[in-house]
Amino acid sequence: MARRISLSGAHEEEVRADFEKAIAQFRADFEKMVSERRISDINLSYSKFRLTDEKAVLVFSERAWLQMFHLIDSTDNEIAWHGNFIKEIPGRYYCSNIVVYPQTVTGATVEMDEAEYAKWLIEHDGDNDYRNLYLQGHSHVNMGVLPSATDLRHQYEIMQMLPDDGFYAFVIVNKARQIYAVIYDLQDNIMYEPEDIEIRTFRNMGVLDVVDSAKVLVKEPAPVKRDDETDERIAEYIRLNNSKRRKGGRK
Repeated sequence: MARRISLSGAHEEEVRADFEKAIAQFRADFEKMVSERRISDINLSYSKFRLTDEKAVLVFSERAWLQMFHLIDSTDNEIAWHGNFIKEIPGRYYCSNIVVYPQTVTGATVEMDEAEYAKWLIEHDGDNDYRNLYLQGHSHVNMGVLPSATDLRHQYEIMQMLPDDGFYAFVIVNKARQIYAVIYDLQDNIMYEPEDIEIRTFRNMGVLDVVDSAKVLVKEPAPVKRDDETDERIAEYIRLNNSKRRKGGRK
């Protein structure tokens, strides 16, 4: 489920009331255990205040979608990118295109080249394709898409730099087209986890529509079904032809 990032504002009273209920239930369970002279473990665990049923939609333009998968298909190394990423309305986010930044990669790692990255940002200052780079993506090639400890540390470092009304998405993709995505929205005080996010494509170029229609309209010929009688007739035809060729060859 989605989680609250911080405890503040309207959520505080809700948390206090819910926490008091949890304490009361724990006290009742403890008193019952004592009265029944049972020895058992009672664990006080409380995390409900962090959960919410809210969902998010992450929309990729057709351009961004094709860029992303063409990029990971083009190399057997990991590779990273930024996405031009905006919040359209609360809970709905849009990535219009992706851009690759200076980095050093291997088959299992990707590291930003910080000196070159700073130059890269200056060079592209004012370029519309390089605005709103609030999505960080990278590939896991042929591995699963769950984040590594390094990935989680990188997410934490980026989150420390966000303003109080900021938002940011992290995406991991592999060649099998599996996608991991999380979205942090500090303005709405919510973190959307992978199961909370519906990923869509906005088909504004027609390329993906052509691919989908081809899946329906293009087919391979069905295998020819033959019964035993047909197979016997074919075998007899072959025997007769072979016999004629042998007789014709005798002079």
